[in-house]
Amino acid sequence: MARNKKNELDLLLGAIKKSLNNKTTLTNEDIATAMEVLEVNKLKKDLLDNVEELTGLKYVNKIDVKTSLEIISKILNEELKKLKKIEDEEVVKRKKENEEKNKNKAKKTENVNEAQETQNQ
Repeated sequence: MARNKKNELDLLLGAIKKSLNNKTTLTNEDIATAMEVLEVNKLKKDLLDNVEELTGLKYVNKIDVKTSLEIISKILNEELKKLKKIEDEEVVKRKKENEEKNKNKAKKTENVNEAQETQNQ
């Protein structure tokens, strides 16, 4: 029953594997990507730990805690909007690249079919 529950290491390894597209051999660039994933996860854990500690303060006025959380939330939302915009632009760019590849592939297939038909005649 406890084995079914994923621990932090399983989640981290899953994130690294996903970022490397399940490759079996790694290049230096892949290792750098894995290190970036580790750094991101470390920062995420630190942030969550700090928020948890902030909300657990006993002798601080809850209004001050709420204000601090609102500030953190506002900053995170602003950064998220910036990063989502970058993400959306990258998605559009990749879709266009894939469409272009598919068009070229279809054109090549069409040319090969035409050449085969010409040979058969």
